[in-house]
Amino acid sequence: MGRAFRPFALIVLRPEAGLLAAMDVFEAPGLFPAFGLPASLDPGTLPGGLPPHG
Repeated sequence: MGRAFRPFALIVLRPEAGLLAAMDVFEAPGLFPAFGLPASLDPGTLPGGLPPHG
């Protein structure tokens, strides 16, 4: 089994007048499926990929 990125928190940014007005962090990986987000990401599927870790 290869390496994968696993979610641990949802971060919601709220812009206001072109600036960051608030940032809410939900440390609940169980929320990801409710938003149609994957349970993990293979590094090779990311845009531009990522170099493997040694």
